[in-house]
Order: sequence, then structure tokens, then C-alpha cells
Amino acid sequence: MQGCERCAHLLAELMQQKLRISKLAQENAQLQLIADILQDLTRLRGVVPIAVHTMQRLASTIGGTEVSFYYRHNEGWLRLDVNGREKTLAFVDDQVVADAIATGDVSGPHCTSDSDGLFTMHTGRSTFEKWVFPLSVDGVIFGALCMDGLLVHLNDTIVEQLRIIMSYISLAMNNELLAESQLNQANSRLTQKNQELEDEIENRIRIEAEKEQLQARLQHSQKMEAIGTLAGGIAHDFNNLLSAIIGYTDLVHESCTDVQSRHHLSQVLRASERARELVNQILAFSRKTDMENAPIRIGPVIREVMKLLRASIPATIEIETRLDDNCSAILGNTTHVHQVIMNLCTNAAHAMAERGGRLVVSLGARVDERGRSLVRLSVADSGTGIAPDIMPRIFDPYFTTKEVGKGTGMGLAVVHGIVHSLDGEIQVESTPEKGTVFSCDFPAVEADDRDSVAPTSIAVTWSGVVMVVDDETVIGNLAAEMLKKMGFEVDVFSRSPKALEAFMATPERYSLILTDQTMPEMTGLQLSQHITSRHWLPIIISSGYSNAIDSEQAETCRIAGFIPKPYKFCELEKAVAAALETDGRLPVM
Repeated sequence: MQGCERCAHLLAELMQQKLRISKLAQENAQLQLIADILQDLTRLRGVVPIAVHTMQRLASTIGGTEVSFYYRHNEGWLRLDVNGREKTLAFVDDQVVADAIATGDVSGPHCTSDSDGLFTMHTGRSTFEKWVFPLSVDGVIFGALCMDGLLVHLNDTIVEQLRIIMSYISLAMNNELLAESQLNQANSRLTQKNQELEDEIENRIRIEAEKEQLQARLQHSQKMEAIGTLAGGIAHDFNNLLSAIIGYTDLVHESCTDVQSRHHLSQVLRASERARELVNQILAFSRKTDMENAPIRIGPVIREVMKLLRASIPATIEIETRLDDNCSAILGNTTHVHQVIMNLCTNAAHAMAERGGRLVVSLGARVDERGRSLVRLSVADSGTGIAPDIMPRIFDPYFTTKEVGKGTGMGLAVVHGIVHSLDGEIQVESTPEKGTVFSCDFPAVEADDRDSVAPTSIAVTWSGVVMVVDDETVIGNLAAEMLKKMGFEVDVFSRSPKALEAFMATPERYSLILTDQTMPEMTGLQLSQHITSRHWLPIIISSGYSNAIDSEQAETCRIAGFIPKPYKFCELEKAVAAALETDGRLPVM
């Protein structure tokens, strides 16, 4: 009996010893795990690899249903599970979270999170143990390791060892978080610098493009200035030629009695008038003259342009005009209206150059929504049309879709400028591959058609001596012929110094001086200054350059009148009458 009791006692001691051995083995395994984890920290890099490796080793050795890391990152809180999955949590306050982790009280109403967050767990002693180990550096808590549902009891030694290992993990994770934060900041600064560099490059590219555009415009401006200077010289020389043609033809026309001959001479005069208008267009283009606006009718200008266009555009383009002859006048000038029509029609012809088509020019009246009476000029073509993406730019200066050498990009810009300078509006309707319609609306005005009647000769006979000064002998002799027909005696001089010398010798001889402006040695204005500084008599200046003198110069030099070349007999007679009437000298009947 005693032997049985002793055996039972030995068996119980053996079982206890076995349990103590098993416990020691388990503790040794846990301590070995801690040693392994510390060794692994030396080779792992990155927050997630350190945390995941630690959780996997703890879960496999200690056991548990859930092991998670919680830590603050980028101004927020993350939950990282044993599989490396991250989830962002919504917390109220960092300090409240840190206090909860420090005390192990991670439950209660003091914070909020999603249903899978840190604050659904709690510490305590139960069948399944739950532990929270803070992550902290220098007393600042930035996260925690949470183990829920442990099947093995952690004694004080193991808990202390885990706290030690958590201090190392805290340092490692904090360093990684700091390095990651610094890397993110560096990347952010690099991204910002890259953006600044890209902006600087784009800005430099834009500045270079603007510089090239400004240089191109400067070159174009210089070229236009040179063209303007050339145009002035051409106008002077060409108007001298026209003066002889128009003047002598006009004299013969007035004295001719043969009906057929008078008709032929009228055609010569009409062609010469077109040439004179062409010179005015050249001067307007070069911006050397200021065009005065007056009531004009657009219909005759359209007919004139159509005659010029028919000879210059391909026969494959059909031209049609739809003109309302009862249409009101507009306030403008024929040169500008001529430019508008010519540029619009030329663009339309270019759009139909390859396959031909129809060009329709219309003129009619309309009333806008404000009740204003308008005159509408429309130019329509059946060409290639205008693409929608370039429509907003068609009126920009220097913008063109034509090949290099086939367009300057100024045509529509000039049209737009002229239309708006005449208080008008321009509209564009276009369909690709079907055609384009440009419509220009101008305010209607009443026109005094009597102003369009050709001037007639003044039925008076003049007396006195007129001095004519012109370096072109043909023009001087022509003016002399016209003045003699009026009844004057005429002295003609081809050099202005000689004319001044003759005048100073006998100033009382002359009743009027007619002088050209542009002459070598002494201009007409300089001659007038010399004469009017000592004597007063009416002086008329003639020039092929309509802005040769301005009103201030005319007043200073006491210029009585200005007549542009070329001129007809009746125009010269009207200028003479106005000059002598201003001077108080009346014609002799």
C-alpha cells in the first residue's frame, strides 16, 4: 500500500517535473525567438518588412489569432496585419491614442475608428490573452504591437523581454519612418524643383517664341516702312505721268467736237482715273495718307473690283454679283472699301484655286435687332472652308495657312481693321469642304448724290500773271496751257531758285503762284516761305503726295490751296477760284 502511494507520489513529481521542463523549453523557445528577431532587425530595411517579419515570427512561435501593428504615418494612423495589408484608421486625437496605448486601455468612447481598428481590442486576463506593447522613442508613443487571442500564457520574464525587443523595434521602425519621411520630403522638393524647372523651360521657350515674333514683326514693320518710302516716290513719279495724260487729254476732250473722238477720250480719262485711284491705294497701304470719310455707295466700287478680278482669277471660278442699286450709302472712302472687297474676293479665289467654284458678291439692306439701318456686303465662295480650330485666329495679323511666299497673313487683318474703323461689324460662316461667307455690316447714311456729279468749268474770264514752278517741264507746260485757257498770262520755271529770283525782281507782276512741292534745290514749301515772308499773294501747292504738307505748315507759310496730282482743268480752275477768293481778288468778267 505504501509502495503504491509512493509510486503515485513519484509519478506526480515526474509530471510536475515534465511540466517544468516543458515550461522551461517554451520559455527558452520564446527567448530564442526574441534573440532571432533582434538578429533579423540588423538585416531588414523598411517599416513594413520589419513589422511583418516580427508579427510572423511571434504568431508562429507564441501563437494567436491576430497580431497587428498600429503606427502613425504621414499625419494619419495605419493598421498593418501579419500579411502586410495596410488600412487607414480615423482617429480623433493623437495624444488620446498615445495615452490609450500607454495605459493598455484601448477601448472606450474617447476615440473612434473603423470596425477593424485598434480600439475594438482590450487588455485583460481571460482564456485568450490580449496584449498591447507600445512603440515609442524618447517617451513619444507613435504606435503599438497588439496580440489578440494568445493560447500561451506570457510570464513576466517573456513580457519583459518582449518590451525590450519592442524598444529595439521602435528604434528600427522610427528610423525607417524618419528616413521614409525625409525621402518623401526630398522627393517632394525634387518634384517641386522639377516643376519649377519645367515652368522655367516653358517660360524661356515662350519668351524665345515671343522674341522671334517681335523680331519678325520688327522686320516686317521695317519692310513696310521701306515700301512706304518707295510708294511715295512711285506716287510722285507716276502722278507726274498721269498729270500729263489726264491734263492734255482733258484739254483735247473739252475742245473736241467729234462725238466718237470725245467718247474715246472719255475712255482714256476713265482709265486714267482708275490709275489715279490705284496710286491712292498704294499710298493708303503704305500708311502715308489719311483717308477722309464721306458718304459713298458701295455698288459702283463692287463693279469696279469685279472688272479687275475677272482678268486675274482663273476661268474655272464663276463670278456672280447680286447688287441692290437702291441700297443706302455708308460713311467711308472708296479706297478702303475697295481694299475690303478686293481682299475678301482674293481670299475666296485662293480657296477655290484647285477645283474651281462660284464667287458670289452681294449687296443689300437690313435692319438689326436695335432697329439700325445697315448696308450688308457679303462675299461667299464654294471653296475648302475654314477649319473650326483656326477660326478664332483668322483675323490675327501675320496668321496665314498659305505656303511660304503665297501669303503675308495681313489680308483679313486689314479687312477687320477697316470694317471696325468704319463702325461696322464682320461675321464669318464656314463649313469645311463646302465654303465660306464673310458678311460686313456698315451703318447706312443718307448720301447727297449731287456731290457725285462731275465738276464743271467756271464760266468766268481771269486776268493777271501766274507763276508756275515745276521741275517736270511737261507738267509745267500743261499747267500753263490750262491757266492760259482761263485767261491768265503765265511764266513757267523748272527751277525754284530761278523762280524766286524772278519774283524778287518784280513781285508786283504776279497775282498767283502755282508750285510743285517735291523739287530739287528748293521745295515748294521752302519757296513759299521765302516769298510770304516778304510779300503776300495766294500760293497753290501741287503734289502727287497728298500729305506733302499739313494744315499747320500751310497756315505758317500762308498757303492758299493744295491740289493733288494729277488734276483736270476744272479741278485746277476750282482751286484757283478758291485761292483768289480767299485773297479778295475777284475774277474779271
